[in-house]
Amino acid sequence: MPRGIFAADEKIRSGATDPRQAFEPCGMVELAKNFYSLGRISGLTKYADRAEDVMLNHFAASFTPDYKQVHYLTSSNGPILSNYTYAATNNGSRSHDRSYQIMTPNNRCCGYNTGMGWPWYVMNLWQKTADGGLAVFLYAPCQVDTTVKDNKIRWTVRTDYPFKDSVYMEAGFDGELSMRFRIPAWCRNCLCTINGETVWNSTQSGGWLRIHRDWKKGDVIRLTFSMELSLTKWRGNGS
Repeated sequence: MPRGIFAADEKIRSGATDPRQAFEPCGMVELAKNFYSLGRISGLTKYADRAEDVMLNHFAASFTPDYKQVHYLTSSNGPILSNYTYAATNNGSRSHDRSYQIMTPNNRCCGYNTGMGWPWYVMNLWQKTADGGLAVFLYAPCQVDTTVKDNKIRWTVRTDYPFKDSVYMEAGFDGELSMRFRIPAWCRNCLCTINGETVWNSTQSGGWLRIHRDWKKGDVIRLTFSMELSLTKWRGNGS
């Protein structure tokens, strides 16, 4: 399906091969959790790309802005949510058709399991690396306090990503440390500056940018990801 989601029964549903197919928000949460684990095991940035794709594009659209109602089935080309009660034959029974109401007896698993979506996302923003460093797996405003090789490390992240193209990270420690920053697969040009000085300017898409240096408290890293429109054709029928 769009956003890289699969429902596991496409092969037995006639015609279920186009962008109209929808998905449950709890399934999105569970799929993203798999990507966090695969990213930790493999170190491959493609799993962060996939988790970001599902959570920031699809999962966010499955709720009302106040997060008080969930849309049981969300499709990529369905921009309007409705509380219309559909025919009983569409979804088993009329009670289940009220599953858009979050935290009711009739919303199956979504109202409960989706509560783990954003906490899991936040818990996987940063990772420790095998060489004794840190990796920024996903980008979001946060403060990280951890210990690496008995050194206390603090990073403060400021950003409006994915709505803006820049991420700012300020060091709250002194010491040598290896850092890895994920370059999103969709990015066609990545610019990195430290204290205003350019240290990286590349057209590399995906993978890691590694910087090993003696950091000083107050050092500021700025990552800027070029944002360009792109077109994806759905392989099922060319949509």
